[in-house]
Amino acid sequence: MNNQPMLKRKTNSGNSRNIQIVDLRRHWHHITFILTAALTFQCKTKLITYNTIQNKTIQRNIWKE
Repeated sequence: MNNQPMLKRKTNSGNSRNIQIVDLRRHWHHITFILTAALTFQCKTKLITYNTIQNKTIQRNIWKE
């Protein structure tokens, strides 16, 4: 059975429908996982960009010598 609280709201047509309220206490692990994945992805792309710039700088310095 679903223990989530329900709200009834009247729509424009006059019919009432049930609206589920998402209980964050049940879904916190999903939210945490998604945020962690997003932050990890951002850090990795920034590191790759930084390393690429560093490698190009090193290569330029080698060619100058």
